[in-house]
Amino acid sequence: MIIFDVETGLPLFSKLPKKIDGTLLAGFLTAITQIAKELAMGGISSFIAEEKHIFLSARHHVVVAIIANEVTDTKTLCAMAHEIGVKFEKKYFEILRQRMEIVELEKFKGFETIVDEIIALGQVPFHIEVLDFIKKQFGDRISVRPTLYGRDGNPHVIDIIVEKGKKRGSIYDKLAMRLFRAFSQDLIFINFFEGKAKDEEVLTFIQSLKLFGAKDHELEKRPEIFPYFPSSAVIIAEEYSPAIINTLSAIIPKEKEQFYIGATHLAPTADLKFTPKAARCSIELWKWKENKATRII
Repeated sequence: MIIFDVETGLPLFSKLPKKIDGTLLAGFLTAITQIAKELAMGGISSFIAEEKHIFLSARHHVVVAIIANEVTDTKTLCAMAHEIGVKFEKKYFEILRQRMEIVELEKFKGFETIVDEIIALGQVPFHIEVLDFIKKQFGDRISVRPTLYGRDGNPHVIDIIVEKGKKRGSIYDKLAMRLFRAFSQDLIFINFFEGKAKDEEVLTFIQSLKLFGAKDHELEKRPEIFPYFPSSAVIIAEEYSPAIINTLSAIIPKEKEQFYIGATHLAPTADLKFTPKAARCSIELWKWKENKATRII
């Protein structure tokens, strides 16, 4: 297993057999760095090099590569690569964000214990099972836990973002897209909860959506802001409170049984019924049970 810096390609941490052939290792490194450059942040990939199976998981700061002789469970190895990357970035976030030209590898030695625990567990985490469902239901152009800068100037992590390409719609939708770049991309923001999603957690996620999207002139002054407003927001949880539908009905607009919020920070009338759908974000709630999801809203 090797962890690379996503920008420089330099190895930061490795757990490899002591007697590994230098030529073989060089072949691995070349293949991994080439594939990693094309892998979107949050992406997961696998390929074969030097007769070995290699599993990659790209994060915001690092790429994790797991090298295996034989593969009996692809899903578990992909899950391990993803989990290792998440834990590494969380533990060494302050070091990684500095983007130092010279990295002291000694600082990462303590990570070996965490790697051993993940490998020993050898289970597919809840979120990897959910990831499979998301790919089938919403599309496979996904980013896992990307960091986006909101209108408040702070970084915000979204569990999953699905990119569907450019929006399509009526003449009114096309006009809205032309006037506001923020409405031009079809993006799905997804948040999931292992266990019960409390009402306040659901509402916090929905209300946070208005932190994203900006007018063109705002981006000139604050280019770090994520420019697009999502077209859909999806919440996946194993359980909700019995009152969740009533809670949403009390504060969120609904049309034809579909809850939505409008981008009123971009267009003041975005919450009104005659507003183009391009200026709205629909809300969906899915219940996860026994590795299957059922839509309840």
